[in-house]
Amino acid sequence: MLNLQMDDGGLAICKEVASFHKNILGTGIIKNGELTASYVKQNVPFPNEIKLKKILLQSHFITALAKSNEDYFGKLDYVMIRWQNSDIFLFALDHSVPELFAFRIVAPYNHERLIRKVSDYFNKANHRDDS
Repeated sequence: MLNLQMDDGGLAICKEVASFHKNILGTGIIKNGELTASYVKQNVPFPNEIKLKKILLQSHFITALAKSNEDYFGKLDYVMIRWQNSDIFLFALDHSVPELFAFRIVAPYNHERLIRKVSDYFNKANHRDDS
């Protein structure tokens, strides 16, 4: 689990992770089904308000379902969803309320290298907050 201080609303985190790969279309922090911070690259279509709310709530459900099996599989790192035209990654943040970090990316990209970079970023941020 990740533990980050969101003193700037998370915008800096969203922008920084978006810079990790040219094919990342957008990033966001989802808290209680609401988008609390986001960064979307220019000319990337954004869903209307009703569709966005549905997608955000579904993200929480998907992650909660995966987390419910941690007793068997071990600690959940992330959930990946692959569609025909893009992939979504969801990382559970460690807070007292349901909070996720999400990003959308299009192929080609190196899955393992990208996840390692994102995980390392959050692990370093987590250690900074613990001191």
